[in-house]
Amino acid sequence: MTKIFPATAVFTALFAAGIAHAQDSGARDVGSMTPGDVASSANSAAQALTSAARDKLLVKDLLGASVKVPGGDTVGTVENLVVVPGGRVVAAIIATQSSETGRIPIPFASVKLSQASGKISMMLPASVSELTGTKEVQKLRDLVPGM
Repeated sequence: MTKIFPATAVFTALFAAGIAHAQDSGARDVGSMTPGDVASSANSAAQALTSAARDKLLVKDLLGASVKVPGGDTVGTVENLVVVPGGRVVAAIIATQSSETGRIPIPFASVKLSQASGKISMMLPASVSELTGTKEVQKLRDLVPGM
């Protein structure tokens, strides 16, 4: 059975509970937490994971995943993710199979993730040449560190 995951929803669910709680300006210093505080935090994390259990993904599962274009051809792999403060994934760095194209950043909100036989894959919204030809992706490439 193939599962389709809306990319932003998956990572929002995973990161929102833990990161938002950890970055809460009202949160106490970790050194001053009591065992009860730790238990409460663990319960919150467990509840967040339980509510998102059927759609949960780990970042490590996505790194190295195959990247496909409409039509099903594999064009590369997920090399890295661009994450902004607060834990939101804004782009995926794709290592393409073409030495001419190399690495390209793709807006994470525009991709679809799927899982079949335990393997994650990413579907791009268009061909690599169509994506790299847009000024928006070119601007994203200029803004992503290390591109």
